[in-house]
Amino acid sequence: MIRERKRPSVEKNKLRKLKNLFFLLIILFFAFGFGKKVFRWFAGSWNGKSQISLAVEAKEGKVLVLVITPSKNIAGLLILPSNLEIETPWFGRYRADKLSLLAKQEDKISIFPRSLAYFLKIPIDLGLVKTKLSFSEDEAVLKERIRRLFFPPMTVDYWRLWRAFENRDLYWKIVDLSDFSQERTLPDGSFLLTLDDGGDLGGLLEYFSDPAVKKENLSIGVTNLGQISGLAQRVSDLVANLGGRVIEMNGGDFNLKEDCLILINEDRLAETTTVSRLSSVLGCDIRQDSDLTALDLQILIRNVRI
Repeated sequence: MIRERKRPSVEKNKLRKLKNLFFLLIILFFAFGFGKKVFRWFAGSWNGKSQISLAVEAKEGKVLVLVITPSKNIAGLLILPSNLEIETPWFGRYRADKLSLLAKQEDKISIFPRSLAYFLKIPIDLGLVKTKLSFSEDEAVLKERIRRLFFPPMTVDYWRLWRAFENRDLYWKIVDLSDFSQERTLPDGSFLLTLDDGGDLGGLLEYFSDPAVKKENLSIGVTNLGQISGLAQRVSDLVANLGGRVIEMNGGDFNLKEDCLILINEDRLAETTTVSRLSSVLGCDIRQDSDLTALDLQILIRNVRI
């Protein structure tokens, strides 16, 4: 006698489908949700070996400009008081602690580091605003707080920065710009600091120069295409402080749509440290121009494209 198999009930079929859907959603979550997070974590922009510089806004409004040069085991730290007046090349004058609000208003975080780069004439690659970093006058405490700022690491760049600041052999050069500033009283009774034009920053600029850029020793020209007076000089000073060699500076009229462009005479120069750092700091696109024969590269700038 052959027994007839009982067919699964409708309820069991529904339960099985729900289980399959549940497992499928888990797979999709890890494949796309968690997978994207993992990809973003590893998609860093710094190799941990080349020089990097960044501006960090502390909770008290002070701004710290940090530079790490792993090849020399040195760190430069520039402390900007919150009431230091920053003259931006495009938006006028702002207090140091108001630059992040300007960046938020314009919806461009690059305004924060690039305005500082143009004002201080030193290269700044990245900007971190509204951080949890609390400033301390104690150098040892401040160094430890800076290190903890990058841990737990949200990206591989944070991990590499944390490792770099953890280096106990790292030599630090710390300069407070309030020591090189003049105090000015405003009509409301508050005080504003203005950086001395001829102030010697204690030799700090040598800690912002990039040994790789110096070694490449490319010939660089800077051309101001816009109406901002002195912009070519500021860019030239920034390039020189980075370690570059500016041999030509002028104004001119080029038929181009970009506000900031780096022309190179050979494609291979796009991979050099000089071009990549200038593109990062200034926000310029890169284009090859075979007619550029007297220079290795030409920086064309109308405004800061921030």
